[in-house]
Amino acid sequence: MNTESAELKKFLTRAVFLFLLFIALNQMQFLFTSPYYGNELYRQKFEHFTASDSDYNTVFFGSSRTFRQINPVIFDSLLQDYQIKSFNCGAPAVSNPEQYYLYEQFLKNPPPGIHYAFMELKPINYISRVNLWTPRNYYWHTPEWVIYVYQYLNQSMLPLKNKIGYSLDYSFSLFLKYTHWGGLNLPHEKPAKQEAILGYKGNGYLPLEDQLLLTPEDTAFKARREEFKRDTVILAQRIRQSVTDFGSTTSKEWLNLVHLAKVEQLIAQSNAKGIHLIFIIPPMLPEYKETLALQQALPASHVIELADYSRYPEFYLRENLFDHGHLNSAGGAIFTRRLANDFSELIQK
Repeated sequence: MNTESAELKKFLTRAVFLFLLFIALNQMQFLFTSPYYGNELYRQKFEHFTASDSDYNTVFFGSSRTFRQINPVIFDSLLQDYQIKSFNCGAPAVSNPEQYYLYEQFLKNPPPGIHYAFMELKPINYISRVNLWTPRNYYWHTPEWVIYVYQYLNQSMLPLKNKIGYSLDYSFSLFLKYTHWGGLNLPHEKPAKQEAILGYKGNGYLPLEDQLLLTPEDTAFKARREEFKRDTVILAQRIRQSVTDFGSTTSKEWLNLVHLAKVEQLIAQSNAKGIHLIFIIPPMLPEYKETLALQQALPASHVIELADYSRYPEFYLRENLFDHGHLNSAGGAIFTRRLANDFSELIQK
């Protein structure tokens, strides 16, 4: 080996060592931070929930569809015979697999007295371009979760280009987690008002109409509302998709065995903690084939479906919707009553 090659090898060895040292030192900070450090709204809700002296026995996890649509006051009032007292831990943009990460963290040390937990049942979600470079996206990423994504995508019926795109996004997110470069892109946001986090009743529920009143300076919510009023195409598509998916026999090829195994694992982990885990299928999703295949593979006692247009047309009426993905407060009240009714029947069985 000539001198030039030896020097190059020495340089590369040192570069690799310094990079690995940087990664190791960078990861040490996570020993002293909350496991929810990238999701500030969820962190504050969860800390309030666990510190509360209220005798909560039921908790809801999920995305803004949970945050904006499930009203614990209505839910609890309809289930007084079962002494249900619930809290809404839903947070914007939380989906599969982030919500599974949050729930597994919850199961490590659940508050005493929790008997029931709910979360959404949905396909894997794409990573928002707005969040891609920020801790809000990557804080929960680990090699184990990215491997889950790879295995999930391998089983998925998504088009190949989507599989490649999702794989690249989640891989890049893990890289950002280890290097923490996204910490340079923290958004300059004003601290959220307490009501914007916990709702007016302090139970974690906040409909989008109330969000508009609380944060009039945030024009994004108003813009979404105005776009929904102008556009009738997407709503018609969601209705047709629900009718088509629920009206046909679901092919077994749509069953994602990796997703099924994860859901069954969460149910088993919940049972071990004395918690009955129930998955909710919400309305206004882009498609339901994979979700329906999962529902058919799971015990009926662990799934509540509220998305079939033929059974629940009220969830697709304009007067009950805020935008293309969320019910308004009136629609949320109807949704919560339906959920409470189905939950009551489930308990009786």
